[in-house]
Amino acid sequence: MGCWGALQEDKRLLLNYSVFVGCEAALQIVAAIVLLIYVENEKASVQPRLHDIMILYPTLDETNDTKMRIDTIQTKLLCCGWDKGPEDWKQVNYTTDLPTSCCASNSNARAIDSRDIDNTDDLF
Repeated sequence: MGCWGALQEDKRLLLNYSVFVGCEAALQIVAAIVLLIYVENEKASVQPRLHDIMILYPTLDETNDTKMRIDTIQTKLLCCGWDKGPEDWKQVNYTTDLPTSCCASNSNARAIDSRDIDNTDDLF
């Protein structure tokens, strides 16, 4: 519509095209804001459950599905904990050494964050 309006020098087509592009841009901005709010809400709803799992972690059998998933996530994403890195394990009174899947021995130990979202395809 924009090219045709420019070729025909039709101001109405160009105006329609401008309005269309403006509406599309506004919708993309709204979608981005909604997505950011949704991600923050999801993170807030996951943290309490993950905290409970971290408390139970030492009591879980090595073949426990939940324990294996936590280990897989920490190993594949090279992360430790959820929010504050290795400190998360200390806050849940994890009395032994950090889990072997935790990369705390690595100087780059960090909490999981949005950089890891693209790396989740081959986790399980």
